[in-house]
Amino acid sequence: MNCEPYIIIHCIAWFEESVEDRLLTILNVFVKNNWPAACVLLKSSKPYWKIEGKQTIIYGLYNFEMITVNDFIKKIDVLWHYTESISYSVPYNYSYQDESAIWDKEDESKEIFFLPSVSWAHVYTAQRKHK
Repeated sequence: MNCEPYIIIHCIAWFEESVEDRLLTILNVFVKNNWPAACVLLKSSKPYWKIEGKQTIIYGLYNFEMITVNDFIKKIDVLWHYTESISYSVPYNYSYQDESAIWDKEDESKEIFFLPSVSWAHVYTAQRKHK
């Protein structure tokens, strides 16, 4: 079994018709302009359990160009809280860079993460396992 790193983009947005599809289109244009071999797919969209009228949307950036979270967030002009570390998987005997970046509209109310309805975004690394 081997693993392929990829990036998760988790957003909280006010519910608007087709907001997840519009954001997916914008993210794909952004990614294709910067990394032509990468693509973004919608993984999940459901009501946000904490706040009525919001939804949680999760996208996967399939990372064949080995884009890092830091590479991704540097291209978006919002204030990020960024962390990084090295993770190691004992059963599969590999290590990878574990990165995480969070943007919250409450931190800087004039900033926009692609759409005005998005109020929070978390971009982080994940591993997809192949058999």
